[in-house]
Amino acid sequence: MTSILEKKNDEIRSQFPFFRNNVEDIYLDSASTTQKPDAVLKAMDDYYREGCANVGRGIYPLANKSLNLINESRENLANFIGASFEEIIFTNNATEGINLAARSFFFSQINKDDIILVSELEHSSNFLPWTNLAREKCAIVKIIPVNKEGLLDLEEYENLLSEKVKLVAITEVSNVTGAVNDTKIMVQKAKKYGTYVLVDATQALAHKKICVKETNCDFLVGSSHKMYGPFGLGFLYVKKYLLDKMNQINIGGGVVKSYDVNSENLVEGVERFEVGTKNIASIVGFKAALDFLNKIGMDLILSIESQNFQYLTKKILKIKNIFCPFSPNFSLNVISFLIKGFSGFDIACILGERKISLRYGKMCCNQLIEKFCLDGPYGLLRASLGIYNNKKDIDIFIENIESVLFEQN
Repeated sequence: MTSILEKKNDEIRSQFPFFRNNVEDIYLDSASTTQKPDAVLKAMDDYYREGCANVGRGIYPLANKSLNLINESRENLANFIGASFEEIIFTNNATEGINLAARSFFFSQINKDDIILVSELEHSSNFLPWTNLAREKCAIVKIIPVNKEGLLDLEEYENLLSEKVKLVAITEVSNVTGAVNDTKIMVQKAKKYGTYVLVDATQALAHKKICVKETNCDFLVGSSHKMYGPFGLGFLYVKKYLLDKMNQINIGGGVVKSYDVNSENLVEGVERFEVGTKNIASIVGFKAALDFLNKIGMDLILSIESQNFQYLTKKILKIKNIFCPFSPNFSLNVISFLIKGFSGFDIACILGERKISLRYGKMCCNQLIEKFCLDGPYGLLRASLGIYNNKKDIDIFIENIESVLFEQN
């Protein structure tokens, strides 16, 4: 008998043209990017078809319409994460947001022998900006380790904290293990030493509710394309009182009131950091993606995905020779695994030919992969779920893995 959650799941899936037009495809790489619903595509198409205009360059109706759409999207996003309108900076992606925080704020805050803490779970986008900054400033990067289950060692984290630690950079949800970090507790512990905290929420925002006021982080980043929105857009949340401490690192059109050869009079607030022409169509599409998520409700999304992920985990762990280096019991929607005796690269290629999409490789998290020696002859595979995946997807995926292993044996 089909449950209420399964019916809701299928209703949501029907809103994605990719699955309507590619009925045989099994897409299991939502941790990399999500497919896009009708509402997002329509919003962007309407914006271009009904007339588009740049903002800050005209006072005619089309220009005002674009400005209003940007403001509405910024307001929607602020509400979505429990922030204020004045705390949201639009960027090209989350990586740019992290680099903006590193260059505009932390470059002046971090000095010789200061310490930056990053975890072993970090995506390269929340790892490399800090190691690069540390080298430039002669600072020290220390690693918050994970235990054998792939969870952060919070006792060791506490031991690493001190007044010399100027920044803790942590992910809300790991893109390799799927583990959900208790960022609220980690922020509380860091604040005892006056330490700033940046949270990478890119893997979390489409799957669980996040409120920056409750977490009390100083910075937070996300990406539209992982939240059922378009590519080419991310954001950086910054606590309002910190904006005045951020230095201008990019300059040009859209951020100045007036200028001459000797000086510039910059605009105020978050728009000071949004240099040049904004990706307005993607901002419009992102608003539609946020409306899509809000309409479903994050509680329902979490319930559907949790049920499907438990089903996936139960099925995949029954397959002979499959080994999960990190416990899926703590995962939100991601399962990474090895198949003993088989090349992960070959398996991914064969499944791809069968229209089953999943991730293979280091998942942009070299430090974790190398620590657990997961870049060996087998190679790590990852399946990740979105709100559109259902039990039928999982059954077909499992049947094909079993078939491929039988054929290759």
